[in-house]
Amino acid sequence: MVSGAKALEIIERDNLVEHASIAGEYLRLGLNKIKDRVNCIAEVRGKGLMLGVEIVKPTGEHNKFGEPVADGELTLAIQRAALERGLMVEKGGRDGSVIRFLPPLIISFEQIDFALRTIEEAIIVAGGVEKTEQQAKKSSWRKHFIHTGEQGATEFAQVMNHTTQAMKEVFEKVSKPYSGLDPKTLETLINNVNLDSQNSNLQSVVDETAGLVAEHSIFTQHPDCIAHLHTPPLMPAVAAEAMIAALNQSMDSWDQASAATYVEQKVLDWLCERYELGEDADGIFTSGGTQSNLMGLLLARDRIADVTDGHSIQKLGLPSYADKLRIVCSDKSHFTVQKSASLLGLGEKAVHCVATHENGTIKTDALLADITALKEQGLIPFALVGTAGTTDHGAIDDLATLADISSQFGLWFHVDSAYGGALILSIIKTSSKGSKKPIQ
Repeated sequence: MVSGAKALEIIERDNLVEHASIAGEYLRLGLNKIKDRVNCIAEVRGKGLMLGVEIVKPTGEHNKFGEPVADGELTLAIQRAALERGLMVEKGGRDGSVIRFLPPLIISFEQIDFALRTIEEAIIVAGGVEKTEQQAKKSSWRKHFIHTGEQGATEFAQVMNHTTQAMKEVFEKVSKPYSGLDPKTLETLINNVNLDSQNSNLQSVVDETAGLVAEHSIFTQHPDCIAHLHTPPLMPAVAAEAMIAALNQSMDSWDQASAATYVEQKVLDWLCERYELGEDADGIFTSGGTQSNLMGLLLARDRIADVTDGHSIQKLGLPSYADKLRIVCSDKSHFTVQKSASLLGLGEKAVHCVATHENGTIKTDALLADITALKEQGLIPFALVGTAGTTDHGAIDDLATLADISSQFGLWFHVDSAYGGALILSIIKTSSKGSKKPIQ
């Protein structure tokens, strides 16, 4: 008991835990560099100073499961060669093919350098082949990409499994929506991350990110979390994001996204059908409500110039009457309507807001009166923005009536449904009944 307590006292006094963490990462980095230079190390594994390397046949053979074939005989030869040079390492693991490093907490960086030099020399003497400089360079970069063919995605599977396990451990420790770490402390910790450091082992980066970023994030899935607008993460979304990132298709053209091109059009056609927009309807996916509002109002702006006097804003810029153009929306519409007007060169003054009911929906009588008044002032109302789900109230405007008013005055009808549009997929649509008239 006394000796144990004394040991703990020394560990705390000399800050050996932190030293072990730093020294362990230094050792891991060195072992990974050796892995890149020789052809018989399949993996560096372990945590802290408790690290090991798996020795496999230098010929690159694989077993029936597609795994590199372990080489216990070579491992034993490496262990003996290391011992002859003054380095004692342990042999164990699957088929006795793992060399384990079990250094003391007080090991110095000079001693780690000696261990790294010795084990690399032992590997080469024992029969592990040193790669050429070109092979080593190619190997060090190759592991960062997903490859095709047999064994091409082994590294991918290992990284994904490791990341899944790291996040699983984070989720299992969550007991409240936020860790409680002081914001200034969190900011300091993140700012102290050295982005200019040398290439690090990816699994170590995943572990560090999980500990620093994930553990101190806001957990919207926690029962006590009152979120803003974003929902708890959905399993299908996480799986889909992983597949999308792993394929990295570009939607510019078919030759960059063969299957995804058809997936995009299939889903768009399906959505147009669900919203009953008509056979000629089409669309495009955007990053969210901000981009959608901007794109919709850009089309409306260009259309009014074209139908008024055939003016092409794309080629000639804004028309002479641009200062008279008006966008009409409710006073509960999202602020990106004003932001879009500013980006489109019309200015926020171009947005006319109509009064709403207590429930947040637009007053249609006031809308009719306001549009009439705008026209009487010589202004040009050209777009009407309806809202299917305001961010404050979740209010859905009477879209059917708004569609009729748009037709009556020849306005482009744009619906901001970023928040409530998905109700169309619900079996209950009473709140948006009659709102599925074709809209632009």
